[in-house]
Parts: sequence; structure tokens; C-alpha cells
Amino acid sequence: MATGSITKYRALVRTVECGNMSAAASSMQYTQSAFSHMISSLEAKLGFKMIVRQRSGIRLTPEGEQIYGKIKEILALQEEVKAISARIRGAAPGIVRIGGSAGLIAALASEAEERIHASWPELTLVFSDGDTEEIIRDLEEGTIDIGLVSEDPGVDYTFQPLTEESLCVLMPKDHPLAKKETLTCGDLAGEPAVGFSRSEVGRIRSFLRIEPQEGVLFCSSVPALTELVKAGRGLLTAGSLELEAFRDPELTVRELEDAPKRTLGAAFRRLTQTDKMIYPVLSLVREMFGENGEADPE
Repeated sequence: MATGSITKYRALVRTVECGNMSAAASSMQYTQSAFSHMISSLEAKLGFKMIVRQRSGIRLTPEGEQIYGKIKEILALQEEVKAISARIRGAAPGIVRIGGSAGLIAALASEAEERIHASWPELTLVFSDGDTEEIIRDLEEGTIDIGLVSEDPGVDYTFQPLTEESLCVLMPKDHPLAKKETLTCGDLAGEPAVGFSRSEVGRIRSFLRIEPQEGVLFCSSVPALTELVKAGRGLLTAGSLELEAFRDPELTVRELEDAPKRTLGAAFRRLTQTDKMIYPVLSLVREMFGENGEADPE
């Protein structure tokens, strides 16, 4: 069984136990958008709905009831393996907190947690989402250990570039611009915009040298932004990696061919050899989003 299923199984069980997705996401320290994405991904992989939402709360579908007990057995065995492995390694448990945009966190969360636990079962990953300003502020306040950002936050931090990222535009398939294979920045002039936050939309438009847009709609939830774009309320301009979380048959993505590349990187306070638990997480993030290789403490 693929390791990526374990976190999704855990999310499903917690949802059933809590009776609603919001409480389940909070108890597992996930954002609602990343948590909802995990449940949807699990159902898509299985090929049928596992849960249904009712006024009284969430309940299992008949198909879900057939395999729910087996899923709980798998999770119990996985916890036993983790405990034995930690005892053998003599390792102390640790928590590494990662912040990024809602799109990046949705793309990263479940796979990263499973891959870390496969080799470092004593580590727990905690994810939070926000715009660039919020992520840098969280780094300054020490509420996250690693921030996934597209700019160097300053001299007090190490900024490790991960990849050069293209900026792309998410739109309905029936939008007039969808007829073009690629877009230019000029194509966005006058088009309504949606985004993760007002400041993030402004930051991207400034980067692209496009005039600010009035009446921007924004929210931090991937499902809610997806619905806004589908409803024709605006186009979403973001990095290509962020847009991987927006998978909907009614939407399409076009690259901005004349836009400069944007550097996505991992920012963190300068590490010492006592910060060993952060090293494997940094290496995993580099492997998933950028170049392979070990994290450099300098």
C-alpha cells in the first residue's frame, strides 16, 4: 500500500470520530483546505465516496462502512511500527512546523508527512497556510520553523532556493483566454482577479508590472477559490506548484510566457547542529519541490 494513504486514512477516521471536518482538521493541526483536499484525494483514489455531510454531521456511506474497520486496523499497526522503530533508534520525538500558501500546503501535506514518518517516525509535521507577509511574520515570531516563500526574508534567515517557478493563470475552460496556448501579462489587464489574500494578489501584480485591480476577491481556502474561479468571479494567478492543488475538470491552466520566473525557496532561522530534526524535513522539501540534496545548515 502506498505510504501516502496512511495520513488520508487517519484524516478519515478523525473526521468520523469528530463528526465534522472542521474539528477534525483542527485536531490534526491541518488547515481546513488541506484537510478537505486529503479526504477528496482519498475518495478519488478509492473510486467512491467514503462520507456524506448531513445536518446532524458526517456519516459513513454504505461503501465506507464496509472498509472503515480495516482502515482502523491498518492505522493501529502503523502506530505500533512507529513506536517500535522509535525505541530501536532511541530517538526523542520532535515537531517541525511548516508554513506556506494554501496551494503549496495542500500539495505538500499528506505526502510529506508520510515520507517523513517512513524514515523518521519520531517526527511530527504541523502545517499552516498564509500569504507571504503572514509566513515571514510567523518566522519572526517563531511559530513556524520553515517558511515556503518566493522571496528572501532577510539577513536573520537562511533562504535555500528550491526551484525556478513559472507563474500561471487558472481559469474556466470556457473562458475566452483559454483558447490561447499561453498568455502574456498584457492579457490580464482588465481581467477580474481572485487570490489567497489581497496583499498576495497585489504582490504578484506588482511582480508582473500589471496595474492593481479593484474589487479583488480573496480567501485562503483552495476549495473556495476553486469555486470562485469556476463561477467566473476572477482569474487566479499563482506559481505552477501552487496550482497543482487546483484540480477540477472545469478549469484549465495557462502559463504566462513573458513573465519572469519566480524563485520558490525554504526560509528558516540559521540552524545549529542541535537542530537535527529540521534537516530531514528540509531535505524532503527540496526533493519534492526542487533539487535533490541534503539541507545545508549554513
